[in-house]
Amino acid sequence: MTNKEFYQETFSQLRSSCDIRWEDMEMRTSKRHISRHLVTLAAVIALMAVLSAAAVAADLFGLRRMLLPQWGQTLSLSGYAESPESRALAQWRTWLTEQGLGAAAEDGGTDPWFQIDQIYTPEMEEALTEIAEKYGLTLHPAAVDAAAFPGVFDETFLGENNRAYHVRICEDGTFFFDGEYDLSGGETLSYQFIRCVRGSFTDGLLEVGDVSRYQEWTYETACGRTVTAALAEDRGVLIADLEDCLVTVNVPRAELERQDLEALADSIDFGRLTPVTAPDLSGRGADTQLNTGSGLETGAIRTFAAELLDLLERDDRAAVAERFSYPCTVTTAEGETFQADTAQELLDRWDKAVAPVTGTLSEALMGGDFFSHDGLVGTADGAVWFGLTGDGQIRIFTLQTPEGAGVRPVSPGISAGPSPAPEA
Repeated sequence: MTNKEFYQETFSQLRSSCDIRWEDMEMRTSKRHISRHLVTLAAVIALMAVLSAAAVAADLFGLRRMLLPQWGQTLSLSGYAESPESRALAQWRTWLTEQGLGAAAEDGGTDPWFQIDQIYTPEMEEALTEIAEKYGLTLHPAAVDAAAFPGVFDETFLGENNRAYHVRICEDGTFFFDGEYDLSGGETLSYQFIRCVRGSFTDGLLEVGDVSRYQEWTYETACGRTVTAALAEDRGVLIADLEDCLVTVNVPRAELERQDLEALADSIDFGRLTPVTAPDLSGRGADTQLNTGSGLETGAIRTFAAELLDLLERDDRAAVAERFSYPCTVTTAEGETFQADTAQELLDRWDKAVAPVTGTLSEALMGGDFFSHDGLVGTADGAVWFGLTGDGQIRIFTLQTPEGAGVRPVSPGISAGPSPAPEA
């Protein structure tokens, strides 16, 4: 499996300059972190249409306005077709397709899940940055796990029978999660939820097929907010157009009843979702240094990760070997140990010593959840450690499996282990 395919199967964060790429973030109940994963968000809804002629003519519900410009039956989760958010997303998706990197949203499929793409090359990041600047939008530095930042995600907008899992949140208050809601009859609805804050680029969309399949109506919820509800044979959708954000709830379920979708809407206090308050993601967050002792800012760390992922994708072993710190101790899966003083010495034993653990390295870098300890940056629960060396370059110190195979410094003191708890 290539790094690109791994991204698309994991739904990690929004790693673009915006660590949110929802096209690959398939949020599924049992899989996806949300993360797995951004971070940047492909979801919206196709609806079984039994729109009245008057409603269609007046465009009262706005669903057709959410169709991604020039992309047929795909909805933009971040804004209506005429908005800068949606136009930027359409241009970004077109660029991905031209480069052979994007999902074929224009095919008009009916993917039941939100989609979030991932940025994994410098070229992708450069292209996205230019598009965002063109439309006056900001990019999310990252989509982080809300569990690492106690207090930044306020769940009080969810009723007592409603729960959020795998919450990912961005610096401006954009967030998404997998949810579950208990119906009165004992059944549980699994759904996906995303709030996109206006003014930023969020790569989120949903392939819905022919919108004429959907029955649409407006519904006043228990909190007094009016939402658009849409129902097809394979899903239900709720859309709340709020003052400074757009909220989409996707329920990929066959034979969903109208009253069940409305009950889910009643369990959400949409009024608490606006005005948006930007969360404090300082400390281990997305827009500050991970640790003053590491000497590395988050931007430098993510640039290093993106470049390294690109090299792994292209299997450029020589360039990857140059990213390690020497001398190092190398242990093969068979238990053979030797010292490598140069990149060439590591390359000579690459197949036995390094190739078996490059998957661990790729997965760790794509996860994007970094922490710092004792002057180094770690990820993958301590299986990977890297940091600044005397020549001012970022290099890998440790890469190893739980069984001990991999590369470690000759000097003791750095080894795999649990990540340190966040500092108070």
